[in-house]
Amino acid sequence: MTILWTTNVPICAMAEELGLATGGFGGWMEQAYNHLRGDSSVKLVIVTSWNNPNVHKKIDGNIVYYMIPGGDAYAKFDADKASNLKAIKEIIEAEHPDLMHLWGTESQLGLAFSRVGKGIPTVVYIQGVMKSIVEHYFESTPKSGLQRAVTFYDIVKGRGINRTMRKLFKKAKTEQEILRRSGNIICDNNWCEAVCKAINPQLHIYKQNLPIDDVFKEDVESNKKKRQIFCASQYAPFKGFQVLLSAIKIVKEKFPDVVVNIPGGWRKTPKTLSEKLRYDTYSNAMNKLISEWGLTDNICNLGGLSRKEMAKQMHESTVFVQCSTVENHSSTMREALYTGIPCIVSNVGCAAEYIQHGVNGFLYRNNEPEVLAHYIIYLLENEEEAKRIGTVGKASIEHKYQSNENWPTLSIYEDILKSESC
Repeated sequence: MTILWTTNVPICAMAEELGLATGGFGGWMEQAYNHLRGDSSVKLVIVTSWNNPNVHKKIDGNIVYYMIPGGDAYAKFDADKASNLKAIKEIIEAEHPDLMHLWGTESQLGLAFSRVGKGIPTVVYIQGVMKSIVEHYFESTPKSGLQRAVTFYDIVKGRGINRTMRKLFKKAKTEQEILRRSGNIICDNNWCEAVCKAINPQLHIYKQNLPIDDVFKEDVESNKKKRQIFCASQYAPFKGFQVLLSAIKIVKEKFPDVVVNIPGGWRKTPKTLSEKLRYDTYSNAMNKLISEWGLTDNICNLGGLSRKEMAKQMHESTVFVQCSTVENHSSTMREALYTGIPCIVSNVGCAAEYIQHGVNGFLYRNNEPEVLAHYIIYLLENEEEAKRIGTVGKASIEHKYQSNENWPTLSIYEDILKSESC
């Protein structure tokens, strides 16, 4: 069985060859890879796009990697460019895949393969849901605040707000075409299924739990640090950073020493000329709010963290907060539940399928910082209750993962091929 993957980023051996980090963004792809790597019945062909001048091929056991020119697959690849289509056609003719697995709906690379490989059975793994990201992108961070903070870097790079939105709309259009061309998707929650079926009601759904790295499942003895909060990375407006800051401004009145640790996403306030020349609008807007609201000592940008470092931070924290305006997997929330930290989560995407309000965590409307602040204060004031909720949360995620319908990746491939042959 020959399975062809398209990925938005280089992964595994190809990433290592480029000197790129592995296991961060797209770690779920690498976990699926590890399950298939040792199976002699599967030949896996992994294709991505990068800035290389020519097609680069690498063979590693039963894995074949291709890196084709065209710029990085997430942001620059063009599905209409003749040379890109030619390279894809040559790969399909050389490898004769039985099935194509497109990781994500937002990539023009995946779209190009779905066009050129018309007739080859295809399944799409839903990562972000672009339709919803476009709709909720500025819900917690108004455009006006970003427009007042435009930086030289974004002007030179042509990364203004309107251009950003045009790119997002293009990705949503790409998603729409991919879902209409594919008959199968892999997702793990009802919210995602509903949004995708609104685009293509004929989709066949395979439910598969998002893999959680074992480092988050391990019981670790750690010293909880009082009034320390952990939050998911804040790399774009839809992650709800402004709502979080508004809430912490309220929390600080009662607990001046509260600290929120965040694994980067936005750039720190620049100190050198080179940092200033690479300073983006979103980071500038958020840092202005941090300064104006007197939160400089309360908000800590941890930068990039490994999975092990993420788990350590969670184990040491008192509360986990997710403040996004849209989420699909809510992967960091799931990891936090596994570590036993009490969670306060915006009620978006699949959150309500994992959090039972007041039982194993708290839900709040994503645009209500006062409510978020209320639950943070409640958990900081009630240590025993926070511990209880964290314990129940850990048990609930373990039970959900054990009891959920969960198709193994190989079984999904076999079922699709069986259905196609009937």
